[in-house]
Amino acid sequence: MKILFICQFFPPETGAGPTRISEFAYNLVKAGHIVKVITSFPNYPHGIIFEGYRGKFFQREVLKGIIVERCLNYTNPKMNFIRRIIGEISFEIISTIRAMMSERYDIVFVSSPPFFSGIVGYFISKIKNSCFIFDIRDLYPDSAIAYGVLKNPWAVKILRKIEYFYYQKADRIIAVTEGIRKHVIQCGINESKVIKIPNGANVDIFAPRSPSKDILEEYKFGDKFIVIYAGRFARYHGTITIIECADLLKMNHDILFVLIGEGTEKRNSMELAEKLDLNNVIFLDEQPQNKVPLFLASADIGIALAKNVEFTKMALHVKMFEYMACGIPVVLSALGESEEVIIESEAGICVPPENPQELAKAILELYHNPQLRKQMGMNGRRYVVEYYSREKLANRLERELLATVGGMLTKRNNFPKYTKRI
Repeated sequence: MKILFICQFFPPETGAGPTRISEFAYNLVKAGHIVKVITSFPNYPHGIIFEGYRGKFFQREVLKGIIVERCLNYTNPKMNFIRRIIGEISFEIISTIRAMMSERYDIVFVSSPPFFSGIVGYFISKIKNSCFIFDIRDLYPDSAIAYGVLKNPWAVKILRKIEYFYYQKADRIIAVTEGIRKHVIQCGINESKVIKIPNGANVDIFAPRSPSKDILEEYKFGDKFIVIYAGRFARYHGTITIIECADLLKMNHDILFVLIGEGTEKRNSMELAEKLDLNNVIFLDEQPQNKVPLFLASADIGIALAKNVEFTKMALHVKMFEYMACGIPVVLSALGESEEVIIESEAGICVPPENPQELAKAILELYHNPQLRKQMGMNGRRYVVEYYSREKLANRLERELLATVGGMLTKRNNFPKYTKRI
């Protein structure tokens, strides 16, 4: 197959979106398919284009066999909702032009968010006579409504119509969680058209290993008991709860909280830690993907959390799978699908969201019980390898794409059922 991914964010940018698409693309290349990615110049999360990519309008490169075409689009270091929308629309326009200049592909694959990428995917699929695959990582406009970002009823009505248009026109819809899959089906879409392929972890990169001496020395962790949070400081995560928990445990001088990443709520978390005069919390910048496993190897517990909002119950936290793959126990402060995974895998302790007292209690339980930490770590590693390996998930995607293309060709009576190239 020839597969075209259109996505605004792609490595070296990090996060759930870029990681998901890059893992899919890389494993499809390994399986013998031709893969192209049209993306922007890396600038997330600060809105500043990375060094080595500046001063260009277009760049073509090959990364691990993936053809990557980067296009210049609007960015701004002082991003707000309006500027973010402008950035998205500018990318959609430029990526459309670039995709029209490309050869024909069997599959046009877009992932939402960004929400308007679906328009590009549908338009290009019609122009190029390709299958349109719509991958949903986050429901929109539901998420914007849930967090108070989108309030205008007319805007909601328009976005709802666009959302249903995507669902109707896509040849196949891929949902990252069961909650999203059910939502799409409830919108009147045939169940056979909607499949769930969740996020997971690269179990080769994220794997149990000895603590990194370089990390321990560089960041002066010493022999502290490390409680780590490695991910986005997004509004829906509620990282303030970690700071409140650290305040409850500040008299236990062995426990150190290490928070890694960027996001809109990081400043608030840092300001609260400073206000409470906490010396048991360290904030670190976002780290390259290949360095994160070294931090996790030096940690004793990984925290994943979300606010107590109905919408977050259908989330599956990527960081949770990375902790589990590295063999460290998870303390999950969230409800819903993530909670089900931790309970089923016996890979950690679940506590109510936005409850620093219960979070502190779970941390102390694991702090005082090294054997429990070891067993939960082993359970988590085994579970992720079996059910949430990025390679296995990509293999499932490949089968679905082959079936979609095959179905289209059979329907048109052009060729017999499409089979994988040997």
